[in-house]
Amino acid sequence: MLSTSDREKRNGISLAFIFIMKHLVIKTTPSAPMDATPHSHERPAILLRTDTLTPSTEMIAQLQRADYHITTVQTECEVMALMRTTRYAAIILDIDGGKSQQASLLHAITQIDPFLPIIILITHPYTNDQTDLIKLGAFAVLSKPLQEQELTKTLDRVSTIGELRNVARHATRRLMVRAERYQSIMETARDAIILGDPEGHILSWNKAAKQMFGYTTTEVIGQPLTLLMPERYRQRHAQGLQKVNSHPRKQTTEKTYELHGLRKGGEEFPIELSLTCSPGSTEQFYCGVIRNISARRLAEMELLEHRRTLALDSDIGQALSRNQPLARLLQGCTEAMVRHLGAKFAHIWTLNQTTQVLELQASAGQSAHINGPHARIPVGQHIIGKIAETKQPLFSNTIRGDPSIPDQVWANRESFVAFAGYPLMRDQRLLGVMAMFSDQPLCTFAINSLDMIGHRITLVIEHAMLHNAHQRLSRHSEQILSSAGEGIYGLDRDCHITFINPAGARLLGYEADELIGRSVHTVIHHSKAGEKPTANECCPMCVIEKTGKSHQSDTEWFWRKDLSRFSAKYTSTPVWENQRLTGAITSFQDLTEQKRMAEQLLKETRLAEVTRALGDVAHDMKNMLMPVLSGATLIEEELREHFTNLPHRSPTETEATKNFAAEALSVVISNTRRLHNRVREIANTVKGSLTPPHFVHCRISEIVKNVIDSLHLCAREKGLTLETRELDSLPRIQADENRLFNALYNLVNNAIPETPPGGTITIAGESMTDSPAIKLTITDTGYGMLPEVRDSLFTEKAISRKAGGTGLGTKIVKDAIDDHGGTISVHSQQGVGTTFLITLPLTVPAPEIQAFEGPSVQEG
Repeated sequence: MLSTSDREKRNGISLAFIFIMKHLVIKTTPSAPMDATPHSHERPAILLRTDTLTPSTEMIAQLQRADYHITTVQTECEVMALMRTTRYAAIILDIDGGKSQQASLLHAITQIDPFLPIIILITHPYTNDQTDLIKLGAFAVLSKPLQEQELTKTLDRVSTIGELRNVARHATRRLMVRAERYQSIMETARDAIILGDPEGHILSWNKAAKQMFGYTTTEVIGQPLTLLMPERYRQRHAQGLQKVNSHPRKQTTEKTYELHGLRKGGEEFPIELSLTCSPGSTEQFYCGVIRNISARRLAEMELLEHRRTLALDSDIGQALSRNQPLARLLQGCTEAMVRHLGAKFAHIWTLNQTTQVLELQASAGQSAHINGPHARIPVGQHIIGKIAETKQPLFSNTIRGDPSIPDQVWANRESFVAFAGYPLMRDQRLLGVMAMFSDQPLCTFAINSLDMIGHRITLVIEHAMLHNAHQRLSRHSEQILSSAGEGIYGLDRDCHITFINPAGARLLGYEADELIGRSVHTVIHHSKAGEKPTANECCPMCVIEKTGKSHQSDTEWFWRKDLSRFSAKYTSTPVWENQRLTGAITSFQDLTEQKRMAEQLLKETRLAEVTRALGDVAHDMKNMLMPVLSGATLIEEELREHFTNLPHRSPTETEATKNFAAEALSVVISNTRRLHNRVREIANTVKGSLTPPHFVHCRISEIVKNVIDSLHLCAREKGLTLETRELDSLPRIQADENRLFNALYNLVNNAIPETPPGGTITIAGESMTDSPAIKLTITDTGYGMLPEVRDSLFTEKAISRKAGGTGLGTKIVKDAIDDHGGTISVHSQQGVGTTFLITLPLTVPAPEIQAFEGPSVQEG
């Protein structure tokens, strides 16, 4: 048995679907029967009504690309006749008879099939015309020339609606026996479908409506439709509802509106509402199909803004492309700002770099003179000077009462509402300021356009400044050549010297007049380093005259007047005049001292690297030998005892001895191999081949395990415990496994003699939350460090308290951590213990990070 609420719910659903399928989705007429023969082509058909004998081939191509079959007619009678025999996906009206003719034909078509999508093309679109045609039943109004993207989106909507109607047509035939299927169709529709009663209360809605408006079904059923509309629409809605109820219609009517919906949270959004009113036997119902057109509105706004930007950019480009003085070019820009940005007046100042005063260069609009009180504004004074001082733009849509606008009386008198000031910058250097006042609020387009205009104007100002600078530089060129520290000479097409500066003549041991007109090969490059003469045609000094390309070298020899020579670096650059190679400019330097210092520095660098590497390796060799010796001693004692008592020992004791011997030998072998590798590094360093870090993807837990395996016998002999915590959960890092092993080995090995028997050395890890890195701590329960020992750690002056210690251990550790881009610090308290804190990034900025293969740390 169904409860009362269940029966009411089922009856409401059935009533809603019967209404939607009968009166909204499909309606047949005698002139266009439901079973009318479809077009002979399988592709959807479009009927094109055009005034021209040859319709737009571009539009035909767009429709064909969209897989439509097109039928073209030129008269209204042909349209009517074809509609009565053929079903079309849409009709396109491309007629220039004005809105009245379009409206007449639109009315005639909707009388035959009120649901057929009609697309109207118009040449000069006005918002009112588009709105009126939509109200008269047009599916879409597109502007010519036709944009393929707009046509494609419109045809997609036509196709979607056609698909929905086809689904509804078949669903209607099975409505009474399969009501649940109708419910599924309604719930899967992309558009919101809402059914209301004559009093304007919501009877039902679908899933899309829930998602669109944010209410649950329980929250809206029985509520007034005004819940879904902004306040400004509600009175008009009530009046329309009263009018329709007082004058009931005898047939179903449908209208389409573009309005705004209201979500549960109070947010408004644009919608397209198709509203249907259908009379019943005792009452009439209202059904609304609602589509969220936010994307379409946004696209339309973007298209409009794009067109405005193109127009403004075109005007600015034309103004700045003329061959005129700077002031005239800037004047054209201010006039374009007034035309396109709604400015009441616009000004442009340029900055006098010497006096730091802004000088008015151009003015347009209401205040078009440039000799007023604001013709010269020092930087930092008035609102324009403040913009120049801060180098920051200033925008305001409420300048009345704005403290940044000092002359409030003037602003009120002129009825100004908005102000925009923009600094003209180039590479953080101020070139000027542009500003505009408006009696209307500035839109986003206007504010964004100022950036584009400012960039274009800045380039023009900079070009003018460069032109002036070029003229000044040309007057000082001879002074620059005279004061240059390097040699500079010019060549003609025959490689004869045309000029040489004093520094060049001095380097070659000549007077400048002695070189003019002489061949550069004969004077400078007549022989090679071994004093063997060279041919003129093979001289690299003259190669530029043959190829027309720049040439440089730092391995040549130049000859002086006294026939001594020096190693030289030179650069030759071609000189072109009217696309014709006329010669070359060459600059040169004496590299004798520079090469001597470079060789000396290289020798010292190599010596320093060898010294450092030898110290590090010697320290590690000493430390690695300790566990080898300890292991060998333990094996010797264990075997001596084993062989002494073997006849009296049990098999279990023999197996334990064997395991211990194997473990000790493993330590000996592993550390011996590592010692071999470190010795090999010494050999490579002595030969001048330093081993770079070798980074691979690895796990810290495996490196620490190898460290503990190498040192646990030493720790056990002293009665210490080596522990690890939270290492297995650490992510992989990029590291040089051997260098990181050496660093951790040194820290643990140094901690063993500093920790009394019964103590613990713990290596713990954790992932850092504020950066892609891991943190390691090595903590011992040892004696702690003296302040002077702690402060010298990680330096070459480190102090070691171990017998025979070198103090290099922590310096080796610091170098290894630095190679990984990490950090290390220490905290120590005497009598309590010492903790080393290491941070390591997950990735190392190395040229090549090799892929991880095999075990993380190779034994040996």
